[in-house]
Amino acid sequence: LSLTAQIMYVVSAMWVKVTLLVLYLRIFRPSLRANIMIWLGIGICVLFYVICVVTALVNCLPINKSLPINDPTGSSACGQPQLNLALTQSVFSVITDFYVLTIPMSLVLGLHLPFGRKIGVSALFLTGLLACACSLGNAIFRWKQRSSPDYMWDSIPPYALAFAELNVGIICACLPVGFVLFKKFTAILLESVKQYLKSRRTRKRDARQGSSDYSAANDRVSGESLPKIPGAIMNSLRSFISRISGRTRNPKTITVVTELSMYNELVSIDVDYHAQLTRAIPHLEDRPGRSNHSVAVGSNKRGKV
Repeated sequence: LSLTAQIMYVVSAMWVKVTLLVLYLRIFRPSLRANIMIWLGIGICVLFYVICVVTALVNCLPINKSLPINDPTGSSACGQPQLNLALTQSVFSVITDFYVLTIPMSLVLGLHLPFGRKIGVSALFLTGLLACACSLGNAIFRWKQRSSPDYMWDSIPPYALAFAELNVGIICACLPVGFVLFKKFTAILLESVKQYLKSRRTRKRDARQGSSDYSAANDRVSGESLPKIPGAIMNSLRSFISRISGRTRNPKTITVVTELSMYNELVSIDVDYHAQLTRAIPHLEDRPGRSNHSVAVGSNKRGKV
């Protein structure tokens, strides 16, 4: 189990450092000095950690089943040699961590940037100091572990610091990209909060203004006299009938002046049709055969009258 953990740590530390160096290679590609330092660091890290894996396998294989792998008495082949190898790895981790940190810092300090922005970019890369601190603590505990009578018991702090170093290295590798996403997300979040607070203040102001306008309108209406409601022309069928009946009880007297009102008395008038006709048409008397008939008609008319 200890051999497996040590090999996994070696492989993980190698890939974390290579990842950081490749990231710096993409960022600082125009700088020739940075390219040389980065490729040199990649080569040294890969070569050293491959040698560590091979050395651990050579020391511990084949495994002696009669004794524990990490025998405190030192009888096992994976005992004291592995402690020396772990101490060498921790010292190399301290050197390479500071080396990986020095590459971006030396280039950022030489850039022509405003002081505030330069401090911000430097702080982004200075997070690697946490990994340097973990590797330095790991080296100190590894040195003390060599002289410990029970180095398996004393290996807990070095393992914890080694895993913390790897986690901090992964965070540092993700931080440049994550910082951009975090900055964009923070800007969107702040803008959303600002819009929400602005809309909330606007709604409150509109509500207060609307209530004040409503109260002012009520005061203005209460101060003025309300218009009178006109009476209905026909309230109901009963009122309509009563109005009609009231009109029939008191009829208005209408005087019509006619020609008949000019006569004081009525007398019969002797109407001689023939005489009226002869006066209207005088030449009827001279026409033959018409006189007798006219007289007869006239006599008949008088008789009927």
